[in-house]
Amino acid sequence: MNTALIQDGYLLAVILPVLKHEYIQLLEKAHSNALPFQQFIAERVLESQKEIMRLLHLPIPRLGGNPGIKP
Repeated sequence: MNTALIQDGYLLAVILPVLKHEYIQLLEKAHSNALPFQQFIAERVLESQKEIMRLLHLPIPRLGGNPGIKP
C-alpha cells in the first residue's frame, strides 16, 4: 500500500500498532465498501505528515473548510 501511495506522490501511511486491528477490519470490509478504508488511510497519511513536521520542528498549518478531517 505504501508503495502505491509513494508512486502517486503521497507520503507513507504509518499504521500504529494500536490501530492494526481497525486497519485489518476495514481492509476486510473494503471488498464491499471501500470508503471507510480510504478515509482511514487518508487520516493515517495526514497524521504521518504531521508527525514528520513535528519532528522537523515545522509549523503545522490548520486545515479549514473540511469538517471530515480533524486538524
